[in-house]
Amino acid sequence: MSPEDMEVITAVGVIEKWDPAYWIPFATEWEKWENTSAAFNPLASTDASVPSTGFNSAGVRNYQNVADGATATVRTLDPATHYTQFIDYYPTIRKAVQLKSIDAAGRTAVETEVRRWGTTGFANVIASGWNPTVVAPPQPLPLNADIINEALQKRFALTRLANDPELWKVEQAWNLLRGAGLL
Repeated sequence: MSPEDMEVITAVGVIEKWDPAYWIPFATEWEKWENTSAAFNPLASTDASVPSTGFNSAGVRNYQNVADGATATVRTLDPATHYTQFIDYYPTIRKAVQLKSIDAAGRTAVETEVRRWGTTGFANVIASGWNPTVVAPPQPLPLNADIINEALQKRFALTRLANDPELWKVEQAWNLLRGAGLL
């Protein structure tokens, strides 16, 4: 995995307030099965609402930078935060990461959602009983505050454009980063 892809994955976890001790190994295993070289897009998102170009015929996008890649990935995984009308295809993936347990969220449901995402290999790994190996406490990669700031500013702009009633979640993430001294 490239350093840029790890920054995207780390930024997604920070924005969503997911424990990096669980999210990073979960997303790193997922990224292996995506096997993509799409720019700033380790989980092969197809979200075209941020600046991007087409990568392949499946709709996977090349993003221009870490902030755009993180924004698109979050918008795909957590559409309720960004759209007033949406179909939420991945609630159980989010639940597994929030609970830090695939089994507590529902292994079959997580597997089904990963298949819907289009990553059959990772779905098969989940079906086989895999769980992220969590090493307590891992050291998260240092984030470039400018990149996180840019991602959150874009998220604010996209949220306002969509008249998102859930703006408070973005503001909470922003305040969390400021409180942690990252902004």
